[in-house]
Amino acid sequence: MNSGESKRVLVTAGQAFGPHLDEMVVVLDRRRLPERLNPKEDDRIQLQAPSGETMMAAVTDVSSSTITIECNYPLAGKDLIFDIEFIDVVQPE
Repeated sequence: MNSGESKRVLVTAGQAFGPHLDEMVVVLDRRRLPERLNPKEDDRIQLQAPSGETMMAAVTDVSSSTITIECNYPLAGKDLIFDIEFIDVVQPE
């Protein structure tokens, strides 16, 4: 690109954060949660996998008996579109 040029770039889900995986959406029985945990929809919670790895999950639904959590990255399954404008090159001093 040269100064003043613009372009639109599409990054497909497969090239970016991968597909949305249904198996990464989990419904948990609230009785399995620590009593002090009172999740609300749109909360982010940290989980520990059986391997010991920690991950973040979004609470997407809460009922009196279950909570639904989403472990996919928020942009998984989404194509990304970037509008790029080349303004100028800055030379280091």
